[in-house]
Amino acid sequence: MAKDPVSDELMIRYLLGGVSDEEQARLEEHYFVDDSIFAQLSALEDELIDDYVRGDLTEPQRKQFALHFLNSAERRRKLAFAESLTRYLSTAPTVAEVGKEETWRQKMADWFGLRGTTLRWAVATAFAAVLLGAAWLVRENWRLHIQLQKMQAQQTERQQREDQLSKQLAQLKVPAIEGTPGGAPAQEGAQSRPGSLPIVALTLFPGVLRSDAEQKTLVISPGPHLVRLQLDLENQTYDRYLATLETAEGRRIWLKEDLKSTPDTGGHTLVLELPSALLGNNDYILKLRGIRSGGAPTNQYPGETQRLVAEEIAAYNFRVVKH
Repeated sequence: MAKDPVSDELMIRYLLGGVSDEEQARLEEHYFVDDSIFAQLSALEDELIDDYVRGDLTEPQRKQFALHFLNSAERRRKLAFAESLTRYLSTAPTVAEVGKEETWRQKMADWFGLRGTTLRWAVATAFAAVLLGAAWLVRENWRLHIQLQKMQAQQTERQQREDQLSKQLAQLKVPAIEGTPGGAPAQEGAQSRPGSLPIVALTLFPGVLRSDAEQKTLVISPGPHLVRLQLDLENQTYDRYLATLETAEGRRIWLKEDLKSTPDTGGHTLVLELPSALLGNNDYILKLRGIRSGGAPTNQYPGETQRLVAEEIAAYNFRVVKH
């Protein structure tokens, strides 16, 4: 029997942001072409939400759940629904086992005690119609999910082609237009900004949002602007930092390496700058990694004592409104 290329353990680590780039690429390769992998991943996603609500996750898993899993607005809505349902069930009045048995027997007696078959057939027909309607809704929802995954795969393929074209243009030393929609993710901040552009600024704090009311909003007026994001680091200091900006759907649009923090009142901050042309009316997630050099040997590299260690330390959510 062939070995399962994608295990539940790998999918759970993927949902919690704990896989390597190679494992992520291998999983997504199966995810986009195999409908059963998609169904398996969706089921594990629901199980993670249930385990989080029941408190069955370990402390490291809860931290990764809050930091990585809840970056999706759809997952946050699912979590809110699960928490509301759990609260309702915990406060609903309970019935003793004997009472349940008597109620069930009484219902059965009432059912078989009906005179004639007309009412029984009417109830059975209505019940069958409900079952058929539920089955149709499940099938339609599944079909829409498959179409969405195919569209996302096509979008990813187009993005990869555009990235390859941008690299070819860079090799030919053809100057690219900064902020062109659909282009490769920008990798330059203040070095490429025109000095005459007006600046719009926003201060961001890490953590998972409890409601849309807590979400920071960046309002950008018409015309080109320079966007300045000031990140609060909560006293986390590293040699360097790496920042990536993604849409709420997970598409990376900007990346900046070799960043350094500056001391501020009560801690450290990190300032990022990027052109407003890269942003649209959307929700965004800015992920920050801390990089340290050196460290003790690891299981993966037992003979290596000096290497770069990158840790994902924070995620910042904000919304952009252009008008």
